[in-house]
Amino acid sequence: MKNTSRIATVMAAAALVVAGVSTATAQVPRINGGVSPVTAASTTTSTLPKKAQKFIDKHFAGVAVASTEVDFPSQDIDVKLANGIEIEFSQKGELKEIETEQGSLSVDLVKSILPRETYRDLRDKGMQACVEGIKKDKYGYKVDLNNQRYDEARYNVEGFFVAFYE
Repeated sequence: MKNTSRIATVMAAAALVVAGVSTATAQVPRINGGVSPVTAASTTTSTLPKKAQKFIDKHFAGVAVASTEVDFPSQDIDVKLANGIEIEFSQKGELKEIETEQGSLSVDLVKSILPRETYRDLRDKGMQACVEGIKKDKYGYKVDLNNQRYDEARYNVEGFFVAFYE
Protein backbone atom coordinates (compact mmCIF):
# COMPACT_ATOMS: atom_id res chain seq x y z
CA MET A 1 0.00 0.00 0.00
CA LYS A 2 2.86 2.40 0.79
CA ASN A 3 4.42 1.83 -2.64
CA THR A 4 1.08 2.48 -4.38
CA SER A 5 0.73 5.74 -2.44
CA ARG A 6 4.25 6.82 -3.39
CA ILE A 7 3.71 5.98 -7.06
CA ALA A 8 0.47 7.99 -7.07
CA THR A 9 2.25 10.93 -5.43
CA VAL A 10 5.12 10.79 -7.94
CA MET A 11 2.67 10.57 -10.87
CA ALA A 12 0.67 13.53 -9.55
CA ALA A 13 3.84 15.60 -9.14
CA ALA A 14 4.95 14.70 -12.67
CA ALA A 15 1.56 15.73 -14.04
CA LEU A 16 1.87 19.10 -12.31
CA VAL A 17 5.35 19.64 -13.76
CA VAL A 18 4.17 18.74 -17.26
CA ALA A 19 1.13 20.97 -16.91
CA GLY A 20 3.35 23.84 -15.81
CA VAL A 21 5.57 23.61 -18.93
CA SER A 22 3.74 25.68 -21.47
CA THR A 23 4.63 28.43 -23.92
CA ALA A 24 1.36 30.25 -23.35
CA THR A 25 0.98 32.27 -20.19
CA ALA A 26 -1.99 33.94 -18.63
CA GLN A 27 -2.61 36.91 -16.42
CA VAL A 28 -2.33 35.94 -12.79
CA PRO A 29 -4.11 37.99 -10.14
CA ARG A 30 -1.85 39.50 -7.51
CA ILE A 31 -2.64 39.76 -3.83
CA ASN A 32 -3.01 43.54 -4.12
CA GLY A 33 -5.73 43.17 -6.75
CA GLY A 34 -3.51 44.01 -9.75
CA VAL A 35 -2.48 41.76 -12.58
CA SER A 36 1.05 40.41 -13.01
CA PRO A 37 3.00 40.84 -16.26
CA VAL A 38 2.27 38.42 -19.06
CA THR A 39 4.71 37.05 -21.60
CA ALA A 40 4.35 35.58 -25.07
CA ALA A 41 7.07 33.16 -26.22
CA SER A 42 8.65 32.17 -29.53
CA THR A 43 11.89 30.65 -30.91
CA THR A 44 12.23 32.84 -33.99
CA THR A 45 13.52 36.35 -34.65
CA SER A 46 11.02 37.05 -37.44
CA THR A 47 8.66 38.79 -35.02
CA LEU A 48 11.40 41.03 -33.59
CA PRO A 49 11.76 44.66 -34.65
CA LYS A 50 14.17 45.10 -37.60
CA LYS A 51 16.76 46.82 -35.41
CA ALA A 52 16.87 43.80 -33.04
CA GLN A 53 17.03 41.38 -35.97
CA LYS A 54 19.99 43.29 -37.44
CA PHE A 55 21.80 43.26 -34.08
CA ILE A 56 21.42 39.49 -33.73
CA ASP A 57 22.37 38.86 -37.38
CA LYS A 58 25.47 41.06 -37.07
CA HIS A 59 26.80 39.78 -33.76
CA PHE A 60 25.41 36.24 -33.53
CA ALA A 61 25.18 34.91 -37.09
CA GLY A 62 24.75 31.16 -36.97
CA VAL A 63 23.75 31.06 -33.30
CA ALA A 64 20.33 29.53 -32.74
CA VAL A 65 17.64 31.42 -30.87
CA ALA A 66 16.52 29.35 -27.89
CA SER A 67 13.54 31.60 -27.09
CA THR A 68 12.06 35.05 -27.41
CA GLU A 69 9.55 36.51 -24.99
CA VAL A 70 7.61 39.74 -25.10
CA ASP A 71 6.82 41.15 -21.68
CA PHE A 72 3.43 42.80 -21.35
CA PRO A 73 2.71 45.67 -20.66
CA SER A 74 6.27 47.03 -21.14
CA GLN A 75 6.64 45.35 -24.55
CA ASP A 76 10.32 44.67 -23.79
CA ILE A 77 11.65 41.67 -25.69
CA ASP A 78 13.88 39.05 -24.07
CA VAL A 79 15.93 36.85 -26.40
CA LYS A 80 17.86 33.82 -25.20
CA LEU A 81 20.44 32.37 -27.54
CA ALA A 82 21.66 28.78 -27.61
CA ASN A 83 25.16 29.92 -26.57
CA GLY A 84 23.90 31.27 -23.21
CA ILE A 85 23.69 34.95 -24.20
CA GLU A 86 20.56 36.77 -23.02
CA ILE A 87 19.54 40.02 -24.71
CA GLU A 88 16.81 42.50 -23.82
CA PHE A 89 15.49 44.90 -26.45
CA SER A 90 12.97 47.73 -26.19
CA GLN A 91 9.80 47.44 -28.25
CA LYS A 92 11.59 49.52 -30.93
CA GLY A 93 14.46 47.02 -31.06
CA GLU A 94 16.99 49.13 -29.15
CA LEU A 95 19.45 47.18 -27.02
CA LYS A 96 18.69 47.58 -23.32
CA GLU A 97 20.74 44.78 -21.79
CA ILE A 98 22.99 41.89 -22.77
CA GLU A 99 24.60 39.31 -20.52
CA THR A 100 26.14 35.89 -20.54
CA GLU A 101 25.75 33.14 -17.99
CA GLN A 102 29.12 31.65 -18.90
CA GLY A 103 32.41 33.51 -18.89
CA SER A 104 32.57 36.95 -20.51
CA LEU A 105 31.21 38.69 -23.58
CA SER A 106 33.64 38.85 -26.51
CA VAL A 107 35.90 41.89 -26.63
CA ASP A 108 34.65 42.71 -30.15
CA LEU A 109 31.04 42.66 -28.96
CA VAL A 110 31.84 44.85 -25.95
CA LYS A 111 33.69 47.30 -28.20
CA SER A 112 30.78 47.53 -30.65
CA ILE A 113 28.12 48.07 -27.95
CA LEU A 114 29.77 50.58 -25.63
CA PRO A 115 30.57 54.20 -26.41
CA ARG A 116 34.20 54.76 -27.48
CA GLU A 117 35.11 56.46 -24.18
CA THR A 118 33.68 53.62 -22.12
CA TYR A 119 35.50 50.95 -24.06
CA ARG A 120 38.79 52.90 -23.89
CA ASP A 121 38.43 53.25 -20.12
CA LEU A 122 37.80 49.52 -19.70
CA ARG A 123 40.73 48.73 -22.02
CA ASP A 124 43.05 51.13 -20.18
CA LYS A 125 42.10 49.43 -16.89
CA GLY A 126 42.64 45.97 -18.44
CA MET A 127 38.99 44.98 -17.97
CA GLN A 128 37.70 44.80 -21.56
CA ALA A 129 37.84 40.98 -21.47
CA CYS A 130 36.07 40.78 -18.07
CA VAL A 131 32.64 42.05 -19.14
CA GLU A 132 29.82 39.61 -18.46
CA GLY A 133 26.95 42.05 -18.95
CA ILE A 134 26.02 45.52 -20.16
CA LYS A 135 22.87 47.43 -19.29
CA LYS A 136 21.93 50.75 -20.85
CA ASP A 137 19.35 53.06 -19.30
CA LYS A 138 18.56 56.76 -19.20
CA TYR A 139 21.39 57.36 -16.68
CA GLY A 140 24.13 55.66 -18.68
CA TYR A 141 25.78 52.25 -18.70
CA LYS A 142 26.15 49.57 -16.06
CA VAL A 143 28.93 47.14 -16.92
CA ASP A 144 28.92 43.87 -14.97
CA LEU A 145 32.44 42.57 -14.49
CA ASN A 146 33.89 39.13 -13.98
CA ASN A 147 36.73 40.59 -11.94
CA GLN A 148 38.26 39.70 -8.59
CA ARG A 149 38.19 43.29 -7.35
CA TYR A 150 35.02 44.86 -8.81
CA ASP A 151 31.54 43.54 -9.61
CA GLU A 152 30.46 46.44 -11.78
CA ALA A 153 31.47 49.75 -13.29
CA ARG A 154 29.11 52.66 -13.98
CA TYR A 155 29.42 55.15 -16.82
CA ASN A 156 27.30 58.20 -17.61
CA VAL A 157 25.26 58.71 -20.79
CA GLU A 158 28.28 60.13 -22.63
CA GLY A 159 30.28 57.05 -21.66
CA PHE A 160 32.56 58.58 -19.04
CA PHE A 161 33.51 56.66 -15.90
CA VAL A 162 31.46 57.33 -12.76
CA ALA A 163 32.31 54.62 -10.21
CA PHE A 164 33.25 51.02 -9.46
CA TYR A 165 31.14 48.86 -7.18
CA GLU A 166 32.34 45.82 -5.28
